[in-house]
Amino acid sequence: MFKKILFAAAMTAALVANGALPAPASAQAPAFQPTRFTVTVEGTGPDLILIPGLTSSRHVWDQAVASLPNDDAWLPAALLVQGASALLLGEVDRGDAILEQAVERATRNGATETHAIAVGERSLVAATRGDLRAADDLAEEAQRVVEQGELGEYPSSALALAASARSKLRHGQWDRARRQLGAATQLTPHLSYALPWLALQTRLELGDAYVTLRDRDAAQQMLEEARGILAARPSLGVLAEGVERLEREITAMPSAQDSGSSGLTRAELRLLPMLSTHLSFKEIGERLHVSRNTIKTQAISVYRKLGVSSRSEAVAVAADLGLVEATEARSEHLELDERIASVAP
Repeated sequence: MFKKILFAAAMTAALVANGALPAPASAQAPAFQPTRFTVTVEGTGPDLILIPGLTSSRHVWDQAVASLPNDDAWLPAALLVQGASALLLGEVDRGDAILEQAVERATRNGATETHAIAVGERSLVAATRGDLRAADDLAEEAQRVVEQGELGEYPSSALALAASARSKLRHGQWDRARRQLGAATQLTPHLSYALPWLALQTRLELGDAYVTLRDRDAAQQMLEEARGILAARPSLGVLAEGVERLEREITAMPSAQDSGSSGLTRAELRLLPMLSTHLSFKEIGERLHVSRNTIKTQAISVYRKLGVSSRSEAVAVAADLGLVEATEARSEHLELDERIASVAP
């Protein structure tokens, strides 16, 4: 029971510090008088509770979570923390299985905020595994939970919005993805190292999405904020490697080519997913209601901005960036001049 009290207090303190819950007024309840342990008050100023349970071993945490009944209001949040901890340790299968339980219990118990975070995490895990269908389904669920639960202004919803944006980018829904990214980015100032793993992971996902959109400034901003969080909370497992990876991705972005911007135009973004199909330039043009020469011109521009010289290379780079599905079938019978020897202007 005592571990349960400590866990509940820890979660509440984190949510209050993050702005997700209001700080309780001291006049709302009489002072707590414990009977099984003592509280030592030192110094003056605002009350501060130090919770030694936060430094307990994983074995203790696992026992504490296992002791909670299924209808306990804290069980979904407990499972979320347990699953996220496993992911930080690189235990992807174990973490995903626990997060699946968190989603189930959150759904049953009406814990919508926990539901949104947990299903967003699962979407990102599925994408990492290459199961993009599952990733998209989970991202759609995360967005639905945020919208139906009216969680759009909750800082903790930023990860779910980021997962949804990544899904939309994979399907070429650029405008919708940008709106989701903008909404998530607006929440990040309120998502601090009070919840370090969530704050850092959210910024890494947003940074990756901005790299996909070739928005160097926004990606760099996410990287700098991620570094600040990691400096304040260095023990965040595999997320530290994510910061290094994001830095490499930003460094590898093509330099500016047109008007000081290396970003793809709306027309080029619309074309890019279709390059991974079996369609010829002529067939793509018919579907997009433009001429074959227009498609060829746009393709050359895409190749230049991605730093490649052929359609197949563009598809490979786009797959690495998460713009198209790497497993999507593609015909080998391409028009000869789709393979362009030079992309010089």
